Amino acid sequence: MNYYKGAAWFIISLIISSLNDVVAKYVSFNLPVWETVFFRFFFGTITLVPFILFYGKESIASSKPLVHLSRGIILTLAIYLWINGLNVTDVAVATIITFTMPIFVLILAATLLKEKVSIKLWVLSIIGLIGVVITLNPKGIEFNINSTYLIFAAGFFASLDIINKKYIIKESMLSMLFYSSLVTTIISMIPLIYNWKIPTFEDLFLLLILGSGSNAILFCLLKAYKIITVSSVAPLRYLELIFSIILGNIIFHEIPKNHLLLGAAIIIPSSFYIIRLYQNNDKQLRE
Repeated sequence: MNYYKGAAWFIISLIISSLNDVVAKYVSFNLPVWETVFFRFFFGTITLVPFILFYGKESIASSKPLVHLSRGIILTLAIYLWINGLNVTDVAVATIITFTMPIFVLILAATLLKEKVSIKLWVLSIIGLIGVVITLNPKGIEFNINSTYLIFAAGFFASLDIINKKYIIKESMLSMLFYSSLVTTIISMIPLIYNWKIPTFEDLFLLLILGSGSNAILFCLLKAYKIITVSSVAPLRYLELIFSIILGNIIFHEIPKNHLLLGAAIIIPSSFYIIRLYQNNDKQLRE
């Protein structure tokens, strides 16, 4: 029963993540991307304030302000590129690109953290990147060069994982959320001056959902990981593709194309295998 409870929380986080992508894409049709970025993290910051008041100011105490600043800068670039790419491609395509994050983490760990990477992992990474090219289908009629922004965004998201692994060890989750949201809000205010459009009440409502949804995703993940291990729900992550296909079809009338399914068939096994190899390696080190 504990596994089912934890899995339920994890699946809810995947559903919210898919909904967030749909909302971000929908809002970006009406508002400039920088405005979407600003309000997403502005509302994300605001919705964290009640938790800070409840737990006290010590809940956001930090000894690594420069690291939080760096995380905020990288997150700003990642979200900006992500929404730009999402605006010109299917939601399901964007979801498949997120599955490549273990590949980028591996590459960055080898280059930045000087971690040893086996030949098998490098081969799997190359196979996964081939799957990315197939998914985006650069020779297709509907290809838009801005869709490649999703790849760079995935790389930035992976670099955040690297930073968390290297530096954020004793920081509270609330401080990590609050400072990254606050820094991103402040940074995005600068380009917002030149990219401002008065939002409608519908836009503001959707942006509020987008901002609070980002925090809700982490809340659900924490609830899940308190009950079960990360590895036990790893296979469930790929359910997000199904949710994205369904929502994309309902909201935007998107129909999965053959190259998308082929790319998914390549990326999912390779990224999943990379995760399992890492888990086995960590287990051996602990033993």
